[in-house]
Amino acid sequence: LISRSGHENSANMILQILDRMEERKRQDNNMKLDTVAYTMCIDAVAKSRNRDSHLIAEQILERMIERCKRDNSTSVKPNSFTFSTVINACANNSSIDCAAPEKAERLLIRMIELGEELQLGKPDAPLFNSVINCWAKSRVDHSAEKAEALLLRMQHWHKSGITDVRPDTVTYTTVINAWCNKGGVEATERAQKLLELMYLQYKADGEKHSCRPDSISFTAVIDGWARCGKGREAQLMLDRMVTLSLEPSRTTYALCLNAWSRSSAYDPDAAHQSEKLLRQMQVGGKVQPDSRCYNMVIHAYANSRGVSMKAKKAWEILNKMKQQYTNGDLDCKPDVFSYTSVINACARSPPNVSDPEMIINIAEQAMRELRESSLFAQGPNSITYTALLKTYAKHLPFDSLLLKEKNIRKEFEQCCIDGYVNDYVLDTIRAIKSDVLLKQLIPSGNIPSHWSRNVKELRGRHKSEDLSFSR
Repeated sequence: LISRSGHENSANMILQILDRMEERKRQDNNMKLDTVAYTMCIDAVAKSRNRDSHLIAEQILERMIERCKRDNSTSVKPNSFTFSTVINACANNSSIDCAAPEKAERLLIRMIELGEELQLGKPDAPLFNSVINCWAKSRVDHSAEKAEALLLRMQHWHKSGITDVRPDTVTYTTVINAWCNKGGVEATERAQKLLELMYLQYKADGEKHSCRPDSISFTAVIDGWARCGKGREAQLMLDRMVTLSLEPSRTTYALCLNAWSRSSAYDPDAAHQSEKLLRQMQVGGKVQPDSRCYNMVIHAYANSRGVSMKAKKAWEILNKMKQQYTNGDLDCKPDVFSYTSVINACARSPPNVSDPEMIINIAEQAMRELRESSLFAQGPNSITYTALLKTYAKHLPFDSLLLKEKNIRKEFEQCCIDGYVNDYVLDTIRAIKSDVLLKQLIPSGNIPSHWSRNVKELRGRHKSEDLSFSR
C-alpha cells in the first residue's frame, strides 16, 4: 500500500518498517523474518518509483547478505528473484540515474561471485533480462552495445552447458529495443539483424525453443524505422510479420504509417502507400484504424512533394475519419492535429495549382469546423494559424491584394485574441513584405504579452522584437 501511495518518501518509509521488523526479530528470535519478507520489502521499494528506490533496494539486499554470512543462516539467503527485483529497481530509475545500469550489472556480477560462497546458484535468463532491460531503458552512450554484450554472454554460457541462461524472446526483444532506442539508421539496421538472427535461432532449434519472434519484436523494429523516416523498410517488416502469421496490432500499423508519413518529404509515393495501408486496415476488419492512423495519412499528404492535389486528398481522408466517428467509432474522433494537418496541406500545395479557390475553401472550412465544433475543448493553435496565413499568402491571387490583406488581418487579429502569436506567425506576416499591413497589424512594433499568453515556447526570439523589414 505504501509503495502504491505515490508518496515521495515511500521507499524510506518501507525501510523504516524493515528496521522495526529487524529490531523485533532481535528481541524475539521466533519471529519469522526470512528471504520472502526481505524480498517483499525490496519489491515494494522497487515499485515505489522514488528517485532513490534502487539505492534503498540495494541497501536491503546488502543487509540480507550480511545477515546470511553473520548468522550462517539460509533462511535469509537471497535468491535469483531477490537480485532480479533489485535490478528492476535500477531499471525503473535508469532514465534519471545514468549509473543505474552499471549498478545493475554489478549486482549480476556480485551474485555470480557470491554463488559458491552462499550457494546461491547461477543467474538465470530472467535475471539477465532484467539487467539488459536496465541498459535498454538507459540514455547513456553505448547502452545498446552493453545490452548486446550481455546477450552474447548468455549465448556463451548456454553453449558451455548452463541451460538456465538460454536467451529467449524477451532477451532478444529487449536488446532490439535498446538498439531502436539509440536511434539512427545504423542502430535500426543492427536491431533488424538481431531480429533475423533470432528467427534463424528459432528455426535451428526445431521451432521448439522460446525465442520465436513475436509481434512485439517486429513492432520494435518498425518503430526504429519510423524514427528514421524509412517507410519502405518499415513496410517490409510489417509484410514479414503477416507472412509469419503474426497479427499486427493497431500500434504496429500506426508506427508503420508514421514511418510513411515521415518519409513523404522525399519519397513521392509515401502518401499513396500510407493511404493504401489505411485501406488494408479498413477492409481487413481485424484491426480498425483509429484517429492516430488517419492523422498519419493526412500528415503524409501534407508533407508530400509528389502529390499536386494534396489538399483535396487530405480533406477526403479527414471526411472519412469524421464519417467513421459519426457512425459510432469513437476511436476515430478528429482532433486539432487532424484539422491543422489539412490546413497545412493547403499551405504546402504548389502555388501554381490549377484550382487555388478550392484550396482556400478547404482551409477556411477546416478552420471553421475546428472553431465551431463541439468535439474540441481547444480550438486552433499557433501552428493552425500559421498554416492558414500561409495559405492566404500563397494562394490568393496577386490581383486581389486587398482581399488577401483583409483575410490575413482578420485571422491575425483572432490569433491575437486567442493568445497564439509566436515567431512562426510573425515570420508569415513578414514574408508578405507589406510595410503598410505590418504597421496596421502591429502599430507599436512590439508584441503585447497577452497576444502570446498561450504560446508554450517561442523559437528563440523575444516577443517584443522589432518587426521592421529593414534588416
